[in-house]
Amino acid sequence: MVDRKEDTAAVVVLTDNYRIIGRARVVPDGSLWDLKHRTTERFVTIYDAKFHLLSDGRRAYEAKETEINRDAIVAIFREEELVNMRKLEE
Repeated sequence: MVDRKEDTAAVVVLTDNYRIIGRARVVPDGSLWDLKHRTTERFVTIYDAKFHLLSDGRRAYEAKETEINRDAIVAIFREEELVNMRKLEE
């Protein structure tokens, strides 16, 4: 778990090569902090990140804290929204 006072949310980040499961800081209105307050910076911080290869799903590596270049991000989802999407498909 993230060792920080800020609130975080579970997220899934997709890049061209990885699915990254981790946590991102959120602000009181629920938006992702990095996307709202670091608009001029090129990186998004993900905590407790687990990198899985998109090619076969294997876990490639883990990082307690990592910075991901915005240009590399194809999509970012809150994990809870993905669960809701799965329920709609059933």
